[in-house]
Amino acid sequence: PTQMQAFLYFDSFTTEERRKLKIFCVQMKSDGQRKYAVIHWERFLSEYLASRREDRHVFEMIRDSFPCRLFFDLEFSIKCNPGVEGNDLTAKWIHLVAWKVQLLWGITLGREHFVVYDSTQPGVKFSKHITVIIPSPTRGLALDMADTGASEIGKEMLFLNYSHVNAFVQALVTDVTSYVEEEVAPLSSVGEFVSSEQFDSSLPPPTLKRTVAVPRLGFEELWVNTEKGDRPTLFVDTGVYTRNRVFRMFGSSKHTPKNAP
Repeated sequence: PTQMQAFLYFDSFTTEERRKLKIFCVQMKSDGQRKYAVIHWERFLSEYLASRREDRHVFEMIRDSFPCRLFFDLEFSIKCNPGVEGNDLTAKWIHLVAWKVQLLWGITLGREHFVVYDSTQPGVKFSKHITVIIPSPTRGLALDMADTGASEIGKEMLFLNYSHVNAFVQALVTDVTSYVEEEVAPLSSVGEFVSSEQFDSSLPPPTLKRTVAVPRLGFEELWVNTEKGDRPTLFVDTGVYTRNRVFRMFGSSKHTPKNAP
C-alpha cells in the first residue's frame, strides 16, 4: 500500500486500537521500492527480530501530527574531513543535548537515554542516527492532545510532534552558532559578478553584505567541510525535520543495488 492508504487504514481504527498499531515503511528487497504497512507492534517486533539482518530495510513513520521522540541525523564526508574523529563529535553533541534538556526541564540524561545507531560507510561517510529517550519528570500519563493514539507513557516524555523537535534542534543550533556579515561582489542584471571597472569611478564602489553562520567560540569542531567545498557546516543534518519523515529502524540498512538478489 501507499503512504496515504496506510494513513487511511490506520485512522479507521479507534483510539484504543491505534495504541497497539504502528506504521512502517519497508524497502522491498527486489527493487528498493517503498511500501507501507500498518501492523501490531508486538507482531512486527517478533517478525523483525526473526528476519535476517541483511534483509532488514525498515523505517518507522514519524507522522506529522503525532508525538515522537527527539532524534538526530549526524553525518559528514570522511574524505573531506581527514583526521576528524566522528565519535568525539558525537559525544560532544550528546553532552550538549543533555545540557539543554537539563536546562529546559530539569531532567538529567545519562548514556542509557541515547540510542545510537552507526551507519557509517568506512572511508566515505560518517553517519550516526540518535534517538533520545527522555524520562518523564512525573509518573503521570503523557497526554496525547491530538488524540492520535499514542501509547500510555507514564515514564517517558515525548515531543508533541516533529515541528516541536525541530524547534528544540534549532535552539541547539543557535547555541553553537554565531552570525557575521561579509561583503560579497554585486551582481549585474544578468546574474554575473560585476568587476570594479564597470562602475563610474566618480562614485563609491557598491558593497553588498550577507549574513553567514559560523561556529561559536568553543564549538568549532562540530563544524565540518562539505563535498561542495564551500564554507564549513554543522555536522547535524537539520533538514530531516519534515512532515511524515521515515526514520531507519535500529538494525536496518538502506536498500542498495548490491544487497538486492
